[in-house]
Amino acid sequence: MQHWVQLGNSDAVVSTRDAGDQVVRKRIEGDQITAIVFPECWGLNEMYAAAVASAAHHFARDEETGGHRPPAWVESSDEDLQMLVANHFGLGRTNLRPAGWTGDHPSVAALREREG
Repeated sequence: MQHWVQLGNSDAVVSTRDAGDQVVRKRIEGDQITAIVFPECWGLNEMYAAAVASAAHHFARDEETGGHRPPAWVESSDEDLQMLVANHFGLGRTNLRPAGWTGDHPSVAALREREG
């Protein structure tokens, strides 16, 4: 089974390169879902490390603390992974997806459909 994690992202950024090959980050308005799909051979520790590291590339920085803003919620195909990632970002067992924030990231939707 291929595992995944989805992070509710109200503070999304997209990274591109400018003409001088410098990385430029731009805010994306609205609620987004950041999804990470892991290779089937990865263990829990590898998936956790990758999920946490992805925040640096997909979440805007908090201007007060300098750190990255946390996700609004965490969902995963693996319950242990979900709890590890949620705890890392200071979210507990109540990190449920808010009503109105519907749908899956297209990559996760395709996996769910494939795996039935």
